[in-house]
Amino acid sequence: MNSYLLESYNLFVKVLETPNNNEQQRGAKNRLRAIYPKLISGAIYFSQEKQPIKFLDLATAYIELPQKREFQNELLQRDSQYPGLLYNAALGCHNLKRYDKSIKFFTEFMNLGVGDEVQLKNCYVCLNQAYNEQKNYAKQEQILEEAAKKFPVTLE
Repeated sequence: MNSYLLESYNLFVKVLETPNNNEQQRGAKNRLRAIYPKLISGAIYFSQEKQPIKFLDLATAYIELPQKREFQNELLQRDSQYPGLLYNAALGCHNLKRYDKSIKFFTEFMNLGVGDEVQLKNCYVCLNQAYNEQKNYAKQEQILEEAAKKFPVTLE
């Protein structure tokens, strides 16, 4: 069933992005609103079943749907498990070398201000590695400076 959820999501997004099709776009938008809470349930299910690719697909859909242009003026209710999902999706993307998404997800997680010290340090480490892999040395330097201010190392 959860596999059909992702397939339905992708099809509804395609309809939503089709120009000059207002009636079908409204229908697709309503269906996306309806399946939105089920995306996180599916992601959690696949995480527990040790299926990281399917987890990432559903987690990414859950994270990115409210960011789509068509939903930016709406308040889609985030589940209380959202920060953990976001963090684990960022780690998963990083481990699969999907650096653009991992940077986006780690940054959003850090902006939520909910992570503990270990998670935040891990975010900085992963962002450093991602920017290095992308050869974006200016951003890498910026993230290292930010990390050094937040977690200063002393010799005492």
